[in-house]
Amino acid sequence: MGKQLSVKGLYGIYKYYKEEFFPKLLEEPTVSSDDKEKIKSLLVKPFNPHTAP
Repeated sequence: MGKQLSVKGLYGIYKYYKEEFFPKLLEEPTVSSDDKEKIKSLLVKPFNPHTAP
């Protein structure tokens, strides 16, 4: 099996999705308006890997 995911590793993945992946999806014409609204709400939601379930 692989190694345990660290807080730093989790934050790096989160940062990639928040700063690169999801903003690109918001520019895609193939993504529905409903999905874009859901993505926008996720991007403003606070995230702290120390308190994540």
